[in-house]
Amino acid sequence: MQAGAEPGGRVLVVAESGHGPLVRALSAEGHEVETRLPASALGVPPDVVVAVRASSGAAVLAALERRHRLPVAPVIVLSGAVPPKERAGLLRAGAHTCLPDPVHPEELLAAVAGALAIQRSRNSSAEEPGGLSDSLTGLGNRRLGERELDLFVARSTRHGHALAVVIAALDGVEALGKAHGPDARDAMLHDAGARLARTLRSGDVIVRWAGPQFLMMLPDTDRDGTHRAAERLRRSISAAPFTVGPETVELTASVGWADWRGEDPSEFKLRVERSLRQAREAGGGVVRPEGG
Repeated sequence: MQAGAEPGGRVLVVAESGHGPLVRALSAEGHEVETRLPASALGVPPDVVVAVRASSGAAVLAALERRHRLPVAPVIVLSGAVPPKERAGLLRAGAHTCLPDPVHPEELLAAVAGALAIQRSRNSSAEEPGGLSDSLTGLGNRRLGERELDLFVARSTRHGHALAVVIAALDGVEALGKAHGPDARDAMLHDAGARLARTLRSGDVIVRWAGPQFLMMLPDTDRDGTHRAAERLRRSISAAPFTVGPETVELTASVGWADWRGEDPSEFKLRVERSLRQAREAGGGVVRPEGG
């Protein structure tokens, strides 16, 4: 590892065989490397997982648990020459990225470094003044969202990966809060955050953005996949009523989204927030892509 470089992390390599060169390259970079067979229990979650072959990646993704609605560890899959549909399935299941197999060591090390930076950002919430979590919903807060978006944009800039952001706002929740009291409003926001989080892949990130607004970052997701995800988010709110004391109330969500087009994070956020404005202007309870 070069002087001044970021310290290494704990990397788990999941493979049947032939992973010696990967382990040596990662170890030389200063990472603490452990290897396991695909069928083995994962044990203590590492910082980053490298799964050799698509089948190993699928097994790892199925085994990982969500923790505080953020992924336990980014999963890099050396998927090789699998069909695009299978690769897309791995990404939808939560893979951080898919790389060739065999992979050039420099490409693997760069992907691990990017994944490690994101993971360390997520794990730092308990160590920083002010924290990065929202006390009401248990999700990340806007401060975490700003940081995550910067990291995702930097990764997409470096590797050319797709990135989309979806923003959802509960329609009329403030009026309901005035009618039923602040405790009822807070309960609805907490329930809504949990519903939205359950629709996402393990590689996605959700934060409470502002008031009744939630922001979701979807790495490696194309426009069709983003629109489907936005529709799932919208339906998760309207699918069942919310409990407010002895009563139940029905809520809808306005959902907007935008795909990254090479701009900086601040310009990207403006486009995302414009999409939400368009959804609200359409009457609420709908999904609108930015500019659509």
